Amino acid sequence: MAAAASIKLHGFPKADLNAPSDSYFCQKLEAYLRLASFPREQYKLVDALPFRQPKGKLPAITLSVAGQADAYLVDSHFIIAKLTREGVLKDVDAELGLAPLERADTRAWQAWTEDLVYPAIVATRWLRPVNYAVSRDSMPVPSLLRPLVGWIFYRRISSSLVAQGIGRHSDQEIDTLLKEWVDALAARLADGRTWFHASHESPSAADAYIGSLLANTGALDSNPEFNALCLSEPRIAAYAARCTKLFFPEYEKLIASFDTAC
Repeated sequence: MAAAASIKLHGFPKADLNAPSDSYFCQKLEAYLRLASFPREQYKLVDALPFRQPKGKLPAITLSVAGQADAYLVDSHFIIAKLTREGVLKDVDAELGLAPLERADTRAWQAWTEDLVYPAIVATRWLRPVNYAVSRDSMPVPSLLRPLVGWIFYRRISSSLVAQGIGRHSDQEIDTLLKEWVDALAARLADGRTWFHASHESPSAADAYIGSLLANTGALDSNPEFNALCLSEPRIAAYAARCTKLFFPEYEKLIASFDTAC
């Protein structure tokens, strides 16, 4: 069905098309499209704002399939699941022959990454004054609007983080959560494996998910604490470089920064 399908990927505006999205989830979705070999000419990035989306977040897609009405889908996890289920994207993990335990391992790391670690990273970006200034001043909007737009984003993000629970933690507690994840990934890579699952020589969905987090954070100066943790581990830096080179070879500046840290 992929040959007859096209996708508009609605995500946060990008100041540089040769750099990752400022949103992990937008980056993750595009990475999975590339992992699943969805033709690059059949999808395009469209600037959007989360406030106008049904769930108040991005990414979203408009899926166009010949002979069918366009479908508007939201939430990266459910988008990937639906596109895979309907044959628009191949099920990469199924084709690799991942065992049920390996797929469960992938899902556990995905949940850890997306539901705990990424919110903790976002907290460092928006709830720490120095990082907040960097986040605000790097927004791809006219400079005169940045104070207002930054304040709007700060209010929405901080309220969401407090409601979720992450925003109630101290800086030290958040740094501990981040270090636990980095230590675990370093331990997983300590045996010299190329990809997340040592029993396979090709990347899986887990590599798209984790590689996207490392690319998203590695390209931003607003989460220096997490970047310092990751780049202090040469195996993580090398892994980040492998994932980025495979999925997004056009990110030359980011790849160079990872290679330097290896």
